[in-house]
Amino acid sequence: MPPKHNFEWRSQREYHNLFVNRADNDLAGPAWRIEVVGLPGGGVPGKQVDQSDLSKLIDPSTGGFWEMMCFDDWLFDLEKIEILYSSRMVVMHVDSKFEA
Repeated sequence: MPPKHNFEWRSQREYHNLFVNRADNDLAGPAWRIEVVGLPGGGVPGKQVDQSDLSKLIDPSTGGFWEMMCFDDWLFDLEKIEILYSSRMVVMHVDSKFEA
């Protein structure tokens, strides 16, 4: 079980810290869109990111995709991450139950 009250651990997994909207002139190539579905209360805004930002979906300690992520300081399990290459979109599906 993760250290729920370890703020450094949580900030490393915060959606808004990991992904920042990129201006068109700040992109190395075509933009990718990240959407989050399943969050209670309407969710968070999607982000336009650079292709290199997609590596932030990987947990450096395991080499696999993140299994949990924080959204506005609330910790959620990620059910799945869809990478839709043809439309340059990533959809993160979130378990609607949250941890305090």
